[in-house]
Amino acid sequence: MKTSSSIIALISNQPQFRLLTTHICYGKFLALLPPRFRTSIAYIYIKDSTLFMAITHPGMKMELNYNLDLFKSILAMINERDCLCSFPKIDKLMTFIPKYNQQISLDNQKESETTVPYYSEKSTANFELNTKDSELQQAYENIKKAILCNLS
Repeated sequence: MKTSSSIIALISNQPQFRLLTTHICYGKFLALLPPRFRTSIAYIYIKDSTLFMAITHPGMKMELNYNLDLFKSILAMINERDCLCSFPKIDKLMTFIPKYNQQISLDNQKESETTVPYYSEKSTANFELNTKDSELQQAYENIKKAILCNLS
């Protein structure tokens, strides 16, 4: 009887699923990072012996650049201890902010500026006017008319 882990190992060793093992290794790398770094990295990939890290917030870019030695040591530790995850020799680490994050935030701001909240009227305009001032009396009557207009 095969276990689920052995079935996954067989599938991941097939040539068409080689990318699956690299994504599992990327997940292990992210799991070893401190939580504040883990949440600020959108995705990572390796290209031409350079590890690229996409950052979700521009404020974290500088802090991640200061901690590049931590990332290099974690990659070296993964290469030593995990035989399935053998990252190639990484010469540089690059952090960047992807364009789609900026476009999404700009679109959300545009939507929030143009939307108008619509809601149903809760009042029924059944309140008494206990004032003798004619200006206040007229203001209350205008408010009642506006409420009745919103109800219909």
